[in-house]
Amino acid sequence: MKKQLLFIASLFAAFNLSAQTQLPNSNFEEWSTDEESESEQPTSWLPATDCDVTPCLVYSEKTTDSHSGSAVKIITLKDSESGEVSSSVLGAFVFPFADKPTKVTFWYKSSATAGATIQLNTGNIFAPVTVGQGIGIFSASTEFKKAEFDVTYSSEDAPLFVIFGVSLADDEISETDYIIIDDVQLVYDVTSISNKQMADLVGSNIVTNSLNLKSNVDELYVYNSSGILALSAANTQNADFSSLPEGLYMVTLKKGNSVGTMKVIKK
Repeated sequence: MKKQLLFIASLFAAFNLSAQTQLPNSNFEEWSTDEESESEQPTSWLPATDCDVTPCLVYSEKTTDSHSGSAVKIITLKDSESGEVSSSVLGAFVFPFADKPTKVTFWYKSSATAGATIQLNTGNIFAPVTVGQGIGIFSASTEFKKAEFDVTYSSEDAPLFVIFGVSLADDEISETDYIIIDDVQLVYDVTSISNKQMADLVGSNIVTNSLNLKSNVDELYVYNSSGILALSAANTQNADFSSLPEGLYMVTLKKGNSVGTMKVIKK
């Protein structure tokens, strides 16, 4: 099977989202019914489907075999007549998107070689001008493994939209091959918020029902002691801990290009 790493044409039927620093639904916790294929697919993603035939071929599905919560599994299908095995690309398209990530990371489990690519473009979707791009090829792994690859830039121009995709990348695939993808993150060169600044911002590191910050932050993430994302919020000054069990949590805050982390205890 031909490697499916250049896939811009398959992403033009995209959706419109407000500018953000991450891909939407990057941890694959939100799912909805895709109208064209009538299958459950990750919300805000372009599913790995082929609806040029009837019924649609559906290559992406929800799985609880994940790094955390739920994940998306890209499978292969075998044509009963020709015997040909095929798969497809799971993609994301975000417009507008003016940020410049320097690296992409995600967690994966795969029975075969996997490939991922990102393109940051100016122009428009029908005549894109690439200002930044990155590509990664990753070996098969029977356990969840963190993948990462760099994004390089050929222009100082700010991008207008970003395209990301992941797929099986072996030239030859079998009907049992698959790749599971979870927790996609765009990484930025940022400055650190000092421990003192974090202490001033967070106040007490003992939390009961709510974490109340001294000022607003752009992004807030709370991870449990196992490193699993417990909750997140954007443009907020508060985090609701009422539904979380007692224990130790790691709070990560982002303000502008600055990021800081602090431990808190839920009692």
